[in-house]
Amino acid sequence: MQNERWTRKACLAGVLLIAVCTASQAQFSKELVSPERLAAVGYQKYWDMTLPVGGEGIRWAYLLDENLYFVASSGRIVAVHADTGVMRWVVDLDEHIVREHAPSHLVNDAGDGPVVFATHSRVQLFDRRQGSLVADISLPSSGGGGAVAAGSSVFLGTSHGLLQNLHWADGGAVSGVAWEARVRGSVTSQPVLKFGRLYAVSDGGVVYCVRPSDKRLLWAYSVRAEVAGGLHVDESGVYFAGTDRNIHVLDTDTGERIRRYLLPGPLFDTPTVVQRTLYQYCPGEGLFTFDVDSRERMWQNRLARRFVARAAEHLVLEAESGDLMFVDNNTGSIERILRLPDDARTIANERDAVIYLFAADGRVLCAAPDDYPYLRRDDVIQARAGLTEHAHEAAARPGGMHLGLHLHEIPGDPFRSSLDR
Repeated sequence: MQNERWTRKACLAGVLLIAVCTASQAQFSKELVSPERLAAVGYQKYWDMTLPVGGEGIRWAYLLDENLYFVASSGRIVAVHADTGVMRWVVDLDEHIVREHAPSHLVNDAGDGPVVFATHSRVQLFDRRQGSLVADISLPSSGGGGAVAAGSSVFLGTSHGLLQNLHWADGGAVSGVAWEARVRGSVTSQPVLKFGRLYAVSDGGVVYCVRPSDKRLLWAYSVRAEVAGGLHVDESGVYFAGTDRNIHVLDTDTGERIRRYLLPGPLFDTPTVVQRTLYQYCPGEGLFTFDVDSRERMWQNRLARRFVARAAEHLVLEAESGDLMFVDNNTGSIERILRLPDDARTIANERDAVIYLFAADGRVLCAAPDDYPYLRRDDVIQARAGLTEHAHEAAARPGGMHLGLHLHEIPGDPFRSSLDR
């Protein structure tokens, strides 16, 4: 009898041990990347969280200024403060999203304009801290790509060959189409507002520069190619790439061609320009880089797919395999590789060397270099306080209503790093 009891206790202990180990493995599997693997490439976990994603999961994610925006095909949007991991708001658009339309921030003097989301039938502006609906604009025709906004105007292209300026008033009321201009082809990418001008490219291969107030055409540049990607515009030029295998660089004021880079194959991605370096992916040939100041080619990495993040001399790239490569920015030589799980996806960060990863099930990881300043208690407290104060301001002003949208109550604080560091 005593042996039987001992056997039962041993069996029970074994079951409990297996249960504990299984639970530990399940907890470990929730991490996108383990601390040990991050440490091997000189990084550490800064914060992590799990988003309330719903049934369809996260499909797209973007870093804009201080916010991360996560978008599900069901229409759910989650906004997270990128520096602290504090969740700001969750909104359901009540509309299924079938195409990727990158959001933008409304351009204003204070630099705190609402976030602009476009779908095929609507453009909606949300307070970027609190999530209240600022404007809900029904499109007069099917939208082609993302939208940009300044003041009381929203600019976007359509799939019917139009570039439009939609005007809205305080409180979110739409007063109609301020102007529209016909272009060659569809505008399937996001226009760019820069230097007091509106830049847009059609898939028919024409770049347009117009005056936003009255659609006066300042210049147009045409190529004999299709343009699947969008524009990058900064003080060094207007950049776009086409199926003619060329990256075109135009003068922002005159539209004259400054430089053209011929690559081995057709190009479909928008050029990326970060810290005076141009990055362009060419299918089958990898990532090419060019010096913006000298206009000379730097290097080619055949294993790389896209830009992820960058420090002064070191670069983080996404490989064709989906893993992360840490390379020398001057030579393109690979220094380290971080293997990622199949469900991990990267978010491009043009600000610094911090890495943001996410999975469709809502797991998010922010990883920073070992020498990056610790995330401290005061940083998180300040982010929370700013969120609360701004919520009261948004509720008090006209247009701070949700107009039928479902604004979800934010769940418990997702902050995961040690507050005592």
